[in-house]
Amino acid sequence: MRASRRRWSEAAEKAGQPTPRMFALSSVALGAEAIARQQRTADSYNRLPAYVAHFQRMGAQAGDVLVSAHGPANVACEALRG
Repeated sequence: MRASRRRWSEAAEKAGQPTPRMFALSSVALGAEAIARQQRTADSYNRLPAYVAHFQRMGAQAGDVLVSAHGPANVACEALRG
């Protein structure tokens, strides 16, 4: 997010425009049932051409943007730790 925000800010400044608002969605699955549900979501992303193209542009797979853990202590995400 920080890198994207910098790029957006630099591009907006170069264009003489205000920096657009940026929003992010984080999907975090905790526990086996939620992890399985999240995998089904990733699988569905891989069936949608627009999502496939989006992830290809990012150089990522659908599952790369999903956070899965068996419990809160196992989540390695700075934003979730406060």
